[in-house]
Amino acid sequence: MKPIHRTAALAAAAWLGLAGPAAACLTCGCGGSGTSADLGAVGGAASLFSLGHRWLIQEGTNMRDITGSFNERGEWNPSPVGGSIYSLQSALGVTFFPTLGSSIGVQIPVIANRLNNAAWGPLGSVAPTDAGMTTGSAIGDLSFQGTYKFYEADAWALAAWAGASAPTGQLGTDAAGIYTPAGMTGSGVWSGQAGLLGVTQLGDVELTGTLGYQQPFSKPTLAASTFYVGNAVIYQLQGNYRLTDAWRVGLGLNGYRGNGQFGASDTVTPMSALKLVPSVQYSWGGDKGIRLAAGFDPRVGGQNAMTDLSGYAVFYQFIQ
Repeated sequence: MKPIHRTAALAAAAWLGLAGPAAACLTCGCGGSGTSADLGAVGGAASLFSLGHRWLIQEGTNMRDITGSFNERGEWNPSPVGGSIYSLQSALGVTFFPTLGSSIGVQIPVIANRLNNAAWGPLGSVAPTDAGMTTGSAIGDLSFQGTYKFYEADAWALAAWAGASAPTGQLGTDAAGIYTPAGMTGSGVWSGQAGLLGVTQLGDVELTGTLGYQQPFSKPTLAASTFYVGNAVIYQLQGNYRLTDAWRVGLGLNGYRGNGQFGASDTVTPMSALKLVPSVQYSWGGDKGIRLAAGFDPRVGGQNAMTDLSGYAVFYQFIQ
């Protein structure tokens, strides 16, 4: 559910699944897939599981507690003692399926930040301040995405996807040069993304994997943007297990490896991050449900990027 801040982002999903009764989901669509409630799945995996001429409405909330950051050498440092940064994001996702296996959609996020004796520093770092507690909110970057399923066998399918994000979020400082809570909700640039998505079902197991690439069309003026990762390879792996017709548990791995550039500088800054996301999903009526998930960044594999503990809640519903 993140704008590629890992654009939240970021990443792409490939799923594995098998024939038998479960294969019907690949063929004619079903609302019970574990992809349906994932606002953070780059690649629009839910489109592979929906009938044509339907709408998918998703409303999600994400709470982040910034725990620290990786420096340019990949060393992890905790947030400043006595300081904290919290972010609350609410996002509305609207997806239309013109035909079976194709989709177009938009996500509209609103982000609220609370800073307490800490602020964003350059290149994904966290810096101590003596400003006390401040709060603010603003709209984030709008994201658009389309998906087209171009191949399907009995047990698996492949799709191509493309998207774009618009710099509708805020990126800037106050008159004193301090990064304000409402001033850090966007990447500051237009970006395009494209990639491939694979899905299959193996009995009660769903597996998804996506691999994509992001290309910004300009450079932000500030190196402190937490929503900018430059030219980046983005990926997402997701596995779900169906406990019953209504309940599923899952585990996801999201990540990116990018090269950022800022302002007038031609210097390339390596940036990367990983996130693990265990989840549980409950669906009812065949066309609606809710997904609860937690996310955390292992203290390996990061470079010039923040780490956090996150909680997610997403409600989804298919409508005619």
